[in-house]
Amino acid sequence: MNTNVGSLKLILEKLYEGRPLCSYTPGKRIPLFLDEVCIIYRGIIRTQTLQPGGEESILGLVGPMMPVARKLTLLSFYEVYALTHVDLLRLKWEEIENSEVLTRELNRSLIKRLHHTEVMLALLSKRQTSERLIGFMAFLAQEYGKNTSQGIRIEVQMTHQQIADAICTTRVTITRLLGVLRKASLIRIGHDRHIYVMDELASNYDLDFSKMV
Repeated sequence: MNTNVGSLKLILEKLYEGRPLCSYTPGKRIPLFLDEVCIIYRGIIRTQTLQPGGEESILGLVGPMMPVARKLTLLSFYEVYALTHVDLLRLKWEEIENSEVLTRELNRSLIKRLHHTEVMLALLSKRQTSERLIGFMAFLAQEYGKNTSQGIRIEVQMTHQQIADAICTTRVTITRLLGVLRKASLIRIGHDRHIYVMDELASNYDLDFSKMV
């Protein structure tokens, strides 16, 4: 577990023990309010906006122990959806401002979120869907993976549709490309239905997909 993630989790559990979490199922819109900040406790959400032509554009993914809030964006249209099952903690901005330790840890989480945003923007700029998928699998393995004897287990379970939504493609395309990665022994699906990523893929965002077909 990332040290910063662990520290923030311990702080939240100490300060807000007994406060209920808000739960959202995949695809559910998560409402944001100006006086609140939401801290993702479990799961992954996607943030998105609208282009002038009406098309939706994914801005990025937000994972465990990262904040999302209406005040953290200048966009007039900004929506947040659960990509997987999500549990989050809602806090008032005043609560954060009155806690020096919480403010410090959230600032660290914001830096990590900026790094994630850069990675997703770089991935989504790739023209080939296969390249986006390889990069996304490597990203998930590095950020949400756990080393096992079978490979790097991606701790967050995602359906083919959820992966497709994350990298702007279709479920059918993802199913086909994941099949290619499985045949190339770069990923496997465990009995627990989690994706296991092999080291060669997890450490390389730029594998040549054409050699696997």
